[in-house]
Parts: sequence; structure tokens; C-alpha cells
Amino acid sequence: PGGTTAAGLDVLKQNDTAAVIRRAVRAATERSRELGNR
Repeated sequence: PGGTTAAGLDVLKQNDTAAVIRRAVRAATERSRELGNR
């Protein structure tokens, strides 16, 4: 009600949050691989 979720999503989109999340997942995946190769 009132567009509160939409307002929050707009801020996330403006700051390219999806790209940040993708980079974080890639970094975690790489680190997981490094730990698995010990």
C-alpha cells in the first residue's frame, strides 16, 4: 500500500544492485573453489 516496496526497488535499480549481487556471488563462488582445492 502506498508504493513503499516500489520506492525501495527503484533505489536498488538506480544503484545497480543486481550487478553488485552478481559480483558478490562470483567472489563467494571463487573463494569456495579455492577452499575446496586445499
